[in-house]
Amino acid sequence: MNLYINLLNYRDSKLAGTGYFMKRLFEGLPSNSGFYQRFTKIIILCPKNIDTAKVFNVPYVSNIRFKRVAFIHRFLILRILYEQLILPVYLLVQKPCIYFAPNPVVPLLSKFLSPKTRTICTIHDMIPFHIPEKYGYFRGKYIQSISVLSARLSTKVITVSEFSKIDIINLTDISADKISVVYNFMNAKLSLNNPSLPFFITVCTIEPGKNIELMLDGFITFLERNSQNMEYKYYLIGKPGWNYEAIYQYVKNLSSSQNIFFLGYLDENRKEEYIKNCTALLYLSKYEGFGIPILEAMYQGKPSIVSGSSALPEVVGKTGVILDELTKERMADGMESVINNQNLYIQHIPGQIKKFKPELQIERFVNLFN
Repeated sequence: MNLYINLLNYRDSKLAGTGYFMKRLFEGLPSNSGFYQRFTKIIILCPKNIDTAKVFNVPYVSNIRFKRVAFIHRFLILRILYEQLILPVYLLVQKPCIYFAPNPVVPLLSKFLSPKTRTICTIHDMIPFHIPEKYGYFRGKYIQSISVLSARLSTKVITVSEFSKIDIINLTDISADKISVVYNFMNAKLSLNNPSLPFFITVCTIEPGKNIELMLDGFITFLERNSQNMEYKYYLIGKPGWNYEAIYQYVKNLSSSQNIFFLGYLDENRKEEYIKNCTALLYLSKYEGFGIPILEAMYQGKPSIVSGSSALPEVVGKTGVILDELTKERMADGMESVINNQNLYIQHIPGQIKKFKPELQIERFVNLFN
C-alpha cells in the first residue's frame, strides 16, 4: 500500500503553526522508526519552488518519493484545481493507498472515484468561521466549505486540542469518534533555569486576529504604572499577515513606542534566544486551535499571559496567567504577576508539559495508519 502526503500548501521555508506540526512529525519519526517501512511507497506532494525535504526535515528513507508540482505556488486557484481535479484521478490509478494532509484538504472526488482510498485530514482550528475577515470573501468561503466537506468525507480527522475537537463537531456535525486529538509537541529539552531579562515577547503572525493592539495597550499601561517598569521592552516576532499595516500605524501613535520592536520572521535559533531570555510570553489571540508559542515558552521555563478563550487555557494550564477579562488594565496586572510570582508559574511547567509528550503524540498519530 502507498501513502500520499499532501504538502502542496507550503510554498516557502517560513513555516507557521500547521507547517511546524508536520515538521515535528517527521522529526519524531526517524528513518529507523518502522513507520515508513509499512508502505510500499510514500509519495510527498509538494511545490517545485522549495526544498521540501530540507524545510520539513524529512528523513532519508529509500521508499520516499517527492512529486514536485510546478506553478501551483503562484496562484491559489491552480492548487485547488490540482487537488480537486487532477489528484483524485492520480489516486484512482495508484490505488490502493492512504492519503494524508496536515491541513483540511481532501480531494473530494476520491470519495466517489476510489472509495477504498483511506483519507486522513488535519483540521487545526475553525478560524475561517470565527474570524472570516482574515481570508477575504471568496477564499474564506472556500476554506469553510473544504473544511466541512473534508471533515465529513475523510476516514479520520486529526486535530490539535480538545477545544478544536468540540468546535469541529459543532460546525461540521461529524461524530466525535471520527476525530483524534494529536497535540502539537516539541522535540526539545526542558530548561527551567534560563535568565529572565526585562523584556516580553509575542510570537505570531502580525495581524488583527492576534489582538496585538490590546497587547500593545497593556504593555504601555504596564510601563506607565511604575517608573521602574520603563526598562522593559516588548519584542514582536513574526511575519506580516492580513491588514498588518494598521498595526504598524497604531504603534506610531503610542507613547513609549520606543520600547516596542517588530523583529519580523526569525529562524528557529534566533527565535529561541528571545524566548529563552524573556520575562514572559504575551499571547492574547482572539481564537487559537492550540498556540504553539506557549509550548515553546514552557520548554524554556517561561510563563505566558493568555486570553481565556479557545484552546489557550487548555494549553497553558497553571503555567501562566489566564485573562478572562481582556482589558489593558488586566493585562498589566498579569505582567506584574509573572514578574513577582514567576517561580509559582514555572513550578507547574514539568507537569503540564507531560500532556504534550512527543512519544505519546507520535503513537496517536501512527495508530491512525494501522
